[in-house]
Amino acid sequence: LFKGNNHLTESEIRKKINLDIPAIDAEELKIIGEQIKKLYYEKGFQNVVITTELIVDEDGKAIAQFSFDEGKKSRIRRIEAVAAPRRA
Repeated sequence: LFKGNNHLTESEIRKKINLDIPAIDAEELKIIGEQIKKLYYEKGFQNVVITTELIVDEDGKAIAQFSFDEGKKSRIRRIEAVAAPRRA
C-alpha cells in the first residue's frame, strides 16, 4: 500500500524493487523503504522521508504500508571548482 507517492508511480517502484515476499517483518520493511529512498534520490528527491508500517487486518493478514513525504526536488545552483595548490 503506497500513500503520498506523487513523483514515482507504484509501477515504477515495483519495477525496481521486488515486493512479492510471502512473509515480511518490520526490519525487512525498513530495508525495502531504504531501497525505495534510493530511487527517489536518483530522481533528485534527496529530502524524501518514507515511513513504513505493518497493518494487520481482521483476518490476521499483514499489509505493508509505505507513506511518502517527498519534499522538494533538489537542484544544483552552482558548481565551484577549486584547484589544488601546486607543488614545488
